[in-house]
Amino acid sequence: MTASDAGARGPESVCSLPSDSLADRMAMIRREILPHVTRREALADGVALEFEHTPAMEETLQNLVAFERRCCGGLTWELERAAGPVLRLGVRGLAPDSDVFEALEADTGSSTYGDAGS
Repeated sequence: MTASDAGARGPESVCSLPSDSLADRMAMIRREILPHVTRREALADGVALEFEHTPAMEETLQNLVAFERRCCGGLTWELERAAGPVLRLGVRGLAPDSDVFEALEADTGSSTYGDAGS
């Protein structure tokens, strides 16, 4: 699947979890991950999210990446320390305007991290 192929599809097109588990997982990401985003950058084939680097956030993101690599194998998940006290999570393998990202934001009616910048 190419980035443009995934752009018109929702999370179920890239995730192997059953629909009820997928819904729970996306709710957890909305609740425990997205509120901590300090910056969002659209990439040609995904998105990069930045977080304040704390030991707790690093552990949370490491656990997220380990889990997501198993169920969303068509995506590339990268966690790195950026300049300063910043963690950068890159998710590559789909268009930055993909329905996957829209679905993550669906509960709020607006972007969970839209004010984080780009």
